[in-house]
Amino acid sequence: MPVKLLLLTIILLMISAIDWKWMIIPNSLTVAVALIAVWSCASEGIPNMAERAAGCFLISVPMILLNCAVKNCFGFGDVKLCMAAGFLLGAKGILLAMFIAVLTGGCYAVALLIKDRRNRSRRIPFGPFLALGIWISYVFGSGIIDWYTGVLKGGW
Repeated sequence: MPVKLLLLTIILLMISAIDWKWMIIPNSLTVAVALIAVWSCASEGIPNMAERAAGCFLISVPMILLNCAVKNCFGFGDVKLCMAAGFLLGAKGILLAMFIAVLTGGCYAVALLIKDRRNRSRRIPFGPFLALGIWISYVFGSGIIDWYTGVLKGGW
């Protein structure tokens, strides 16, 4: 297993465990993701800097705006993690990561509602779902994106 992937996996697991228990994503772990992104940028160059810069803001800015409209829908730890992950994954990768996070987090929320309707006001940590989406996008993202764009073009 490459060192970057191993470090990213450990950091994302730590983010998931801490956010699940205390509903907080420590800045130090977000900085660690950002450092892996800088390391990736320096060693690989793919995605390019423009895609990475777009990835920083593509999800994080709408999250901030949504948080202004709907109070406390996201914590700012989630926003900062999306910004760091956007620099790691680029625009397409962070979109895929967020799609996976919303899909899995939404399924979890629906399962909670089916189990007990009194859970309607319960807050759910989003960090573990973001971490899952980031990891899947980092490991399998290019293949998933290539498959999806192929489907859009009419193929399987």
